Amino acid sequence: MCSVSLSLWSQCFSPEKAQERLRVYEKRMCPPNLSFSQYLEALQSTGQAQCTTVWTKKTVAYRCRTCQVNDSSAICMGCFTRGQHVNHDYVMYHSESGGCCDCGYPEAWKPSGFCSAHRIGNRPESSVPADLERVSRLSVSSVLVMFSFIVSYIPETKGGPPVSTEKKIEVATIYLNWLKRLCSVDALRKIVCSEIVQRNAKDKEMREVKTPLQILMKTFASMPEDIMEGETTLFLQMLYDPKFKQQYSEELMDHYQMMLESVTEKIVRNDDPLVRHFKALDSSLDRVMVQLFNVPNLELIESKNLLRLFVMVLGKILKRCLARGTNVVNLRDPKIENKVYLRPQGDLRLVFAHQCVTQHLFEKQPDVFVSILDILVPLQWMNPYHPAKYVDFEENTEWTLGIQLEMHIMAIIFLLISGCYSIRRPDLEDPTETSRKTLLSAANCTLKRLREYLNEESTLKFLSSTAHSAPVSLHVPLHRTLSVVLAKLVLFPWKDVNDGFLSSLNLNYSEQEVLALMEHPLRIVVWTAQIRANRWTDVSGELNRLELIYRGSFWHDQSMDMDILLLQFCTVARENMERAAFMRMAERFELKELVSTPLNENEGEKFLLVHDFIKLVLLVVRERRNTGLEEMDCLRYDVIQWLCVKNQTYSQLCRALTATPVDDKKLREILDKVAYFHSPRIQEQGYFELKAECWQEFDPLFAHFYLNELEDAQERAVHIGKLPHYWRIRSLRGVKPPYNRLINLLHTEECHQLLWNVLNYVSALLMNVSTSTAGESLGVVALQMLGLALLDRRDNPEKFPVPAETLQSHPASSIDIFYNVYRRPQFNQNTRVMEWKICQSESPCILDLLRKLQDVTNAPRLVDSAHFVTQLLTASPYFVMGGVLPTKVALLPKAHDRVDTAHDDERLQKKQRQEAIMAQFKAKQNAFLEQFEVSDEDENDGPSFSDNNLESGSSSEDPSTEYSSIGTKSGKAAVKSSEIYECAFCRTECGGSDKSTGWIAFVQRYNMPKHVIEKRKEVNSKAHAEAIVQMANVSEYGNSSNGSDVKQLVVFMEENMIDQIPAEHVRCCGHQMHQECFQSYHASLVKSHCSEITYEGKDIIDLPKTEFLCPICRRLANVLLPIVHQPSLSKMLQFCVNDDLENQREHWVKFWDKCNNLRGALDHFAIQSLNVRYNFLKEVESKDLPKSPVFWEVFASNITHCEVETREKLPEVASSSAAMNQPSDQRLWGGDAGHWIAIRELGKLAMVFNTLDNGQEMTTKRETIKNMLTKISQFLQNEEISSQNEYLRILFTSVRSVLIRHLNIMEETLDPEELENCRRKEEFCQSNGTVEALHRPCTNGCTSLSMHRDSPHGQQRHPMRWTRSEPPRPEFFRRRGMDEGVAPCDDMETKGEDYVTTRIKGISCRMPPDPEYLDEPVLVPMDLDRSSFLQIGSLFNADPFRLLVVILSAFPGWPKAEEILLLVKFSYVVTLIQVLLACSGLEGNASINVLDLEKEWGGVVQHTCLPFLRRAALLVQITVGADCKQNYAGLGRSVMDASYLQRELGLAECHKMFFTSISEVDNFAATSGETSLLQQLRFDHNLLNKDSKLILMEVPKDLHFTTLPSVYQDLMLRSINEKCKECDSVPLNPAICLVCGVFFCFASECCTKENMEECSRHAESEGCGIGIFLFMHSTQLVLIRGGRVCMAHSIYLDQYGEEDMLLRRCQLLHLSKLRLNEVRRLWLTAGFDSDTLILHNSRHSSRVL
Repeated sequence: MCSVSLSLWSQCFSPEKAQERLRVYEKRMCPPNLSFSQYLEALQSTGQAQCTTVWTKKTVAYRCRTCQVNDSSAICMGCFTRGQHVNHDYVMYHSESGGCCDCGYPEAWKPSGFCSAHRIGNRPESSVPADLERVSRLSVSSVLVMFSFIVSYIPETKGGPPVSTEKKIEVATIYLNWLKRLCSVDALRKIVCSEIVQRNAKDKEMREVKTPLQILMKTFASMPEDIMEGETTLFLQMLYDPKFKQQYSEELMDHYQMMLESVTEKIVRNDDPLVRHFKALDSSLDRVMVQLFNVPNLELIESKNLLRLFVMVLGKILKRCLARGTNVVNLRDPKIENKVYLRPQGDLRLVFAHQCVTQHLFEKQPDVFVSILDILVPLQWMNPYHPAKYVDFEENTEWTLGIQLEMHIMAIIFLLISGCYSIRRPDLEDPTETSRKTLLSAANCTLKRLREYLNEESTLKFLSSTAHSAPVSLHVPLHRTLSVVLAKLVLFPWKDVNDGFLSSLNLNYSEQEVLALMEHPLRIVVWTAQIRANRWTDVSGELNRLELIYRGSFWHDQSMDMDILLLQFCTVARENMERAAFMRMAERFELKELVSTPLNENEGEKFLLVHDFIKLVLLVVRERRNTGLEEMDCLRYDVIQWLCVKNQTYSQLCRALTATPVDDKKLREILDKVAYFHSPRIQEQGYFELKAECWQEFDPLFAHFYLNELEDAQERAVHIGKLPHYWRIRSLRGVKPPYNRLINLLHTEECHQLLWNVLNYVSALLMNVSTSTAGESLGVVALQMLGLALLDRRDNPEKFPVPAETLQSHPASSIDIFYNVYRRPQFNQNTRVMEWKICQSESPCILDLLRKLQDVTNAPRLVDSAHFVTQLLTASPYFVMGGVLPTKVALLPKAHDRVDTAHDDERLQKKQRQEAIMAQFKAKQNAFLEQFEVSDEDENDGPSFSDNNLESGSSSEDPSTEYSSIGTKSGKAAVKSSEIYECAFCRTECGGSDKSTGWIAFVQRYNMPKHVIEKRKEVNSKAHAEAIVQMANVSEYGNSSNGSDVKQLVVFMEENMIDQIPAEHVRCCGHQMHQECFQSYHASLVKSHCSEITYEGKDIIDLPKTEFLCPICRRLANVLLPIVHQPSLSKMLQFCVNDDLENQREHWVKFWDKCNNLRGALDHFAIQSLNVRYNFLKEVESKDLPKSPVFWEVFASNITHCEVETREKLPEVASSSAAMNQPSDQRLWGGDAGHWIAIRELGKLAMVFNTLDNGQEMTTKRETIKNMLTKISQFLQNEEISSQNEYLRILFTSVRSVLIRHLNIMEETLDPEELENCRRKEEFCQSNGTVEALHRPCTNGCTSLSMHRDSPHGQQRHPMRWTRSEPPRPEFFRRRGMDEGVAPCDDMETKGEDYVTTRIKGISCRMPPDPEYLDEPVLVPMDLDRSSFLQIGSLFNADPFRLLVVILSAFPGWPKAEEILLLVKFSYVVTLIQVLLACSGLEGNASINVLDLEKEWGGVVQHTCLPFLRRAALLVQITVGADCKQNYAGLGRSVMDASYLQRELGLAECHKMFFTSISEVDNFAATSGETSLLQQLRFDHNLLNKDSKLILMEVPKDLHFTTLPSVYQDLMLRSINEKCKECDSVPLNPAICLVCGVFFCFASECCTKENMEECSRHAESEGCGIGIFLFMHSTQLVLIRGGRVCMAHSIYLDQYGEEDMLLRRCQLLHLSKLRLNEVRRLWLTAGFDSDTLILHNSRHSSRVL
């Protein structure tokens, strides 16, 4: 190498030279008339037999259980979409390590599942043209030699080329990518596969010629990660060639050990860089091994001795991890912590997955199984725990490493033994013969290895130690391996009906050896009992988690179940082993003396051990899981027990059953038999409920119940299962030999003596109240043991023959329980032991104890158990002799009532208390909304919108009902004066005039009407419009129609349309609070935040925005919506009815003097509304800003939102997080209850706000009325219109008269000097570009702001000031737990501006971009010039509803009903004219004949006017107080038709106003051509702007989300190719907006601007901060509301109604219409933050997603 010149090195490792060399090869390999790319495409166009797609980790792939041959088979996305997999059982998953497509490969994929591109047919084999084959081979060979040469020098070696590693990698990558490109074509891949195994490359170390493949294999483990991954992809592409697959497999196996050892031996610490390198190597090998062994390859296994190779490598890895001086694995070794052993372990699992391999192992290589057993020995008793040594489980992770290590190694054993059991040979007389022989061989090998282990010095030392001082470990994999084999052996039929498989097992253990065999698992069981008994005082609390894992579903099938099975086997391993086994178990529980000495009742710890000991004996006797119970019966038993605990989802059941995957088909079969399936609800998943008849199979001794699970199951068994005696144990039936001898454990004299001791001890415990519960629990378990023994004695009398001498004499020893119940203990002073015999001793016998227990009154379960056992004793054949009783014992059970435990009674009482509390809360909740409840029979009691009672202006006899909080004059529906509300904070009464009170409300920016109007489409003809009307009528009257197809006609105007303006949406939670309490509450929140103390709503609310959670319902709020004192208002309205308009002012002045707190509350609400508006405006001045006062503006926008929202009747949802009961308005119109409360209160506040006497306000109102009078005068001055349309002239004249009257009142109200000053100020503002803002004196210190263009952002900012709270009463402090004289706000010293400084300081939130004002709250000014929007256009270019609201807001006092209805009629006429003008602009309708309006255009006009009619009806209903449902007779009450609303509002005859005269109405003579009114309007630009357009548009009546596919996997396929709108690339984390259907980058740096990511920006620009996205990778919804983000539930569920987060379960997911509709309902009603589940799962983020 030293002779090689530098120039030659530079040429070899030059990327440019490499590219040039490849271009030369490409030119040689392809025809002269084609480029190399065209040549490859031409070769591919002939078709390929197999797909060559190879993918890396995290790539989406598919598995189809219908088409795949084995579990590792998969296909790529392209083949799946081209295949026919409809109705197949397929899943889409994210590949963890990578793979390759099996489409076209019959050994891995069924031919019926091949895609259209790879179906087998008469396709000729693809090949390179003959004239190009030789040059192609030479070119490929040269590249392979060069590539192998380059990679051999990538590792830094002495004497290597003077070239940087980066350049070597770059050149190697160039060659590698070129080879991968060739391998994507069948014809060229064959050449690569052929040339890579030719010996034409020279090994730089061995100085011999080798194949490129050998060099690549030799250097593979030392390659950088990128090269290693690229080579793996290349090999996977080449594995489609069968010949190369065999050659590659052999070569890989030759280098397998070297690859792993070259890395693993060098790992010495956890942070070693080799750890990461090994993980890359492991991932690459994993991708390859799956493809090599997805089918069995016995030839390779035999030729390369793979089984021994894998076992040897695994054994060497574990051997290097042994603790110093021991033969036990050290779990702190870095190789164990980094799980290096998983590579050979995974490979063993791959090969053992094939049944033929397991058979080959035991038939031809049994020594390999012995080697596997040798691997288990170092795992025996690893990580032991010492009684006196404390272990910190938070820092020490050895316990998790140990469990994982054993589970992974034992997975090989389970797979191997399961493969042996499944061997069936149909050619043999007994198909199971081979399987039985194989398993017997495995059992004998394991028994032999166990004997060797038990005879080792360290094991003998352990066995000789005392149980209480010896360390204990959870790990005995060698013992559990024997259990795994035994669990399969018992399932076969055996000729020996007595011993079963024992007769065929070479078990030559002595009794002591059998006891030694059971020692390890027994000590583990005893250890868990000691932990529960708190015998390990220092560490019992920490070890408790280990005990739970040992019994829990995560590990019990590999740990506890196997240990119990081994105890069962040892009990029956030899004849008459029962007594020895019983005594050994009692000895290890330290209970051996109980057979000779009475138990001391003060030994509390021993009591717990006795309880667990009896349960262990019962478990050994009764457990049938691994002693012959068939798989389906075992699965049924487990499923029933877990369904007894609670209703379970499918995935919960799977997790509870076992940690390994459950056979889905079998589990579904069992569930169909034992359970009912409940479909998922909105916020719940689908679940299974146990059938009533299956409750009889409940087993209270189920081994895997935790304590709380057992309690729940017992309670449900009584109350749901209706099992009054669930604790009674049934007799055992159908037990297979040899385990049918386990019952003999209960037929030992030691067991009966133990029962006497326990029952006697229980009798003593019941005497003490403090120990009665424990005594009952112990007594029930003891009687269960006694009852099981009696049941077996009764059912199997042949096992217990009764000799004649037994009836005449008293034998010294007996195992017959029927006899031993009469034996009495007598202490022998000589032998110092307890003797048991029939005698006259004073000690009671078991029968006496049973009679005594039946008289107990404080243990009902125990009494019932004693009664049941006594019944069983009636079958006894014995007579009591010896002078006691000469006749047969009469055992008559005592009568007793239905049994229920004291614990159950306690639970029942707790449940009743909870129900009472909930009922009380429900009553209070109903009281909040009682004012809104109207019964169905009272619907027609109130007045209607008829001319008689509204247009005439008549008033109610009771003025107090003129305006009520429910808006009706009906006495039954009116607010009760006695209605009392409590403050949500101080819980004192609300509603008094001395304190300002408000509804707890949330104000947010919302644009639902804008969403609707933006989906507009122009209507081009009359036929088009009529078709829309017909479709709407079909939908409204109940016929089938798709909601998204139903449209609403509207007149679109480019400016001033109220639907286009995002506005503040207000929603109440239904609770009230005092204004000063609100200040105190918020101040305490700020104090807690500044002190870094946890407070209500932390990480959810934004304190600088005055957000908080309602103290009662925990819903989000940010303001108090002021409540007008109803008695004061009613009295005021009474004065107004009695006096003229001119005399009302003095009454309202008195009203405001009395309600002095109301003015400040109004200011607070107005400022908070404007603050909310600022957060979503990018410009200070916006033409979209409404120009009416804030209360009227917010009132009008909420009516508009309500009208749009209620065009469709949304489904009612009853959930814990839903809103409150429905008020009558909501029942009629639909919508949200909390929104209706806000609308009604806003209407009242808007009306009250008109009465506020303020000079500057009056000036603005005066200008508005003057401007309106100008517009009306312009209409009346047009003689051609007014003279020919008398109805219009009369209407406009009436409106003008009302406005003039109000104008005169304002002129008289304003002081001349004040008026002049206001005029000068207006002129000054206009000349300086200033618009006056909300600026009125505030009684509570709250100042208003002004906006100036010379400020940095067009405004001045001043801190918000709060009212100093009044000194609370003593009751206040007692309720809040405070010292008297200190309020929360006083703690903060919240006086004036100091409050704001303290409140804002240190609070992190998203503020306006100007850093100069980051520490000050920002208030946006409000333009009060109501007439400004009229100055933009003419009268008939204005939005009619907005026109109505602006005029009402300009009234100087409380508007009267007749005035409101007159203005409604006036606005409706404007609406009609706009509709007619829009209709006349349709194609073919240049003119319109209004005389034929009802015949030809009636439906179109009415349907177009419907939105205004509904909004006007809502406004009238709220402001006037009349209900519009009284006389309605239509089919639907939620959406009323136009004709009804016209009649109720007195507008039915308005179309007659368009006739030229009154006489023309009667004649009704039809004329042709356009009506003169429309003609004149087109020419009068004062009335109709010349440039404005009124266009008839269609908008969706029901606003829907974007269309989503019914299957989630289809949406995922779509997302893979969709590009992000911002960065124009496929997102790594895609999220789709449900509103617009566009894909975005979720939480990605590429689209982040100004610390705001793309999803949040889209939400702000399109949804006023509210965005609804579906995150594709997790299937979850992402709900964004400003700075709050919630990862909500998924709307895609599997067949069992469950979510599959992150697609971990790889289930087929279907769209849940129920959940989608609920999300849509919350979106339409602005209710996301009113849903407590969504709100409390949200978090405020400084960086918004």
